[in-house]
Amino acid sequence: MTKAQTQVQVMLAGTQKDLPVTSMVDINGQQMKQSDIVAKLEGWIQLYEQKSAARAAAGTAVQALKAAGITQFRVSFAQALKQVLGKSSPLLGDFGLNVTQRKVPTTETRLLAKAKSAATRKARNTLGSVQKKAVKGLGVTSVTVSPNAEPSVVSAGSQPDAVPIGGGGK
Repeated sequence: MTKAQTQVQVMLAGTQKDLPVTSMVDINGQQMKQSDIVAKLEGWIQLYEQKSAARAAAGTAVQALKAAGITQFRVSFAQALKQVLGKSSPLLGDFGLNVTQRKVPTTETRLLAKAKSAATRKARNTLGSVQKKAVKGLGVTSVTVSPNAEPSVVSAGSQPDAVPIGGGGK
């Protein structure tokens, strides 16, 4: 029950209880009897009740549609139509579906994307496949393994360094 509906019902009760039957009330320049006021208020209460009943019926219909799975069917049917007819088919408009068209990026957008990509690669210090091929490590000439120590690797042109082999072994 709405606030307005409650107020109208309270006005009706007050009119019937406290306003004498023979009295006349001036409302917006119109003289009205108590019975006319009661009839008007009761008519509005009936309209509020009809509104509530219609709202309840609408809620029931909405629940029935949800239970029927209409939304899922519509989505699935639209996807099936796009697969059968193609995403850009003008026939989709006959089914109330929008034709999807790929947006072609502007030259400015492409240039900004390329600059952003280059800046990201530089910041992350990433290399492409061709640049990775150019990176060469020093050649290994010998590996010495002691029973209680880490293995040491001797690279070409360097002093022996203790370099763990195989993930550290801890």
